[in-house]
Amino acid sequence: FGIILLLPMLLGVIYLNIWLALAIRAIVLENKGVLDGMALSRQIFHTYWQKVVVVWLIAIVIGLVFGLVIGLGALLTGLPIISLTVLMWFVGKIVAIVFGVLMGLALLAALLVAAGFTNAFVSTFWTLAWLKLKEKNVS
Repeated sequence: FGIILLLPMLLGVIYLNIWLALAIRAIVLENKGVLDGMALSRQIFHTYWQKVVVVWLIAIVIGLVFGLVIGLGALLTGLPIISLTVLMWFVGKIVAIVFGVLMGLALLAALLVAAGFTNAFVSTFWTLAWLKLKEKNVS
């Protein structure tokens, strides 16, 4: 029974995700209030729903590709850190703990920067898509 409800819920979440992405642009770029921005984004979505869905799919692919690259980088960086930490454990436990924590924090910082870059890239992508859709809506 739960699986039957999963598809409508998933479609609803996707719709809300797209609507929110467009509403943020309507509010900020068009200097609209919250309700007016949501109404404008809904109008743009319903007018150009095929293009908006394609933009959403491209944004998903961009996120997945960046995520895979970041994950692979984390794995290729994390494995040597873990290996060195384990080797250092046999030399001195305190040194290994300090090294592992510092390297882990450095890796976490690098991952957060990479995730921020990805989010900024996807956000810019949505903004450019909004400007193109809005341009078509005016003409």
